[in-house]
Amino acid sequence: MNGSTSRSQAEHSEKQTESSKVMDHEQFRQAGKEMIDYVADYLQNIRERRVLPTVQPGYLRALIPDEAPEEGESWREVMDDVERVIMPGVTHWHSPQFHAYFPTGNSYPAICADILSDAIGCIGFTWVRAVPSTHTTAHSFTSIASPACTELEVAMLDWLGRALALPEPFLASSGLGGGGVIQGTASEATLVALLSARSRRVRQLRQQHPDWTETAVTGQLVAYCSDQAHSSAERAGLLAGVRMRQLPTDSKFSLRGDTLAKAIQNDTARGLIPFFVSSRSIITTHSRGEYPNCAREINAPSQAPEKLAHHKYLVVVAKVSHLDHTSFSGGTLAEVRQHELKQTCDSSRKK
Repeated sequence: MNGSTSRSQAEHSEKQTESSKVMDHEQFRQAGKEMIDYVADYLQNIRERRVLPTVQPGYLRALIPDEAPEEGESWREVMDDVERVIMPGVTHWHSPQFHAYFPTGNSYPAICADILSDAIGCIGFTWVRAVPSTHTTAHSFTSIASPACTELEVAMLDWLGRALALPEPFLASSGLGGGGVIQGTASEATLVALLSARSRRVRQLRQQHPDWTETAVTGQLVAYCSDQAHSSAERAGLLAGVRMRQLPTDSKFSLRGDTLAKAIQNDTARGLIPFFVSSRSIITTHSRGEYPNCAREINAPSQAPEKLAHHKYLVVVAKVSHLDHTSFSGGTLAEVRQHELKQTCDSSRKK
C-alpha cells in the first residue's frame, strides 16, 4: 500500500515537473518530430476518417475545464486532447471524399514553410526613410521590421499577376502604383481592395473640389460586380457604405467589357461616380463562370469611347481564383490604356 502510494506521488511529482517547465530546445526537437509524424499520418490516412462531424453544438465545452488551467499539461496529454476534443468536431477538407467548396493550401512544402515562418516570427511592415544625417543630405533607408518579408510578398505577387496575364499597371514593378497584397481571407481581400479604391477616389475628388465633404463624395460612389460574384462582394459594399451594382453576365456566366462600359456611362449620366469593379475571381464560386479581362475589353477603342477611357475609374481584381487571398490594385482606365498603347508602339518600333 505504501509502495503504491509512493509510486503514485512520484509520478505526480514527475508530471508536475514536466508540465511546469517551459519547453526547452531538446523537448521542442522531440515534440516537433512527433508532430510531423502525426501530421503525416493524419494526411496519409485521412480517407479513413469520417468527413463531417456528428457532434452537437456546444459539444466541446463539456470536454474541457471551465477555467484555464493554472499549470500546463505534458505534451503527451495535449496531443491526446487533439484526438479526444478537437478531431471529433473537424470537417476534413482534404479527404478524397469531401467534394464541397475547394481544398485549402496545406501542401507539405507549405506546412514546412509555416514552421519556418513561425520560427522567424517577423512582422512585415515596410521600409522607413531615415532623416538625413548632418554629414549628408541624402536620405537613407532603414527598417526594423524585416524588409525581406515585405519585399518577398511584393515580388511573388508580381509573379502571380504575370501568371494571370494582368495588365502591367497592376504590378508593383511597373512603377505605376499597382501591386498585390496577401490578406487573411478572400472576403477580407475584397473589402480591403474596395476600401483602398474608395479612399483613392475620395482623395482625388476632394483635391479637385475642396468644398466637397467626404460624406458627400462617398454617397455618390458606385462599384460593380457580376451577378455571379460571391456574396462577399456585396457585403464589402455594405461595409464600405457604397453602392455595389451587380451586372448581368452572358450565356457563359461571364461579365463582358461592353456590359461594364454601358453601366459606367449610365451611372455617370445619373450623376454617380463609378470607381471600382470587382473582377472577383478568375473562376466564380458557384457557377464556375470564367471572367474575361474586362479592363482589356473596355480599353479597346471599339468598346470604349474616348471620354470613358479617361474616366477616373479604379479597376481592382479583388480575389484571384481560389489559390490564395490576394487583392491587386491597378491604375485608372486611362493609365492602363496609355501603358498598353506605349507597349504597342515600342513593339512596332522593334519590328
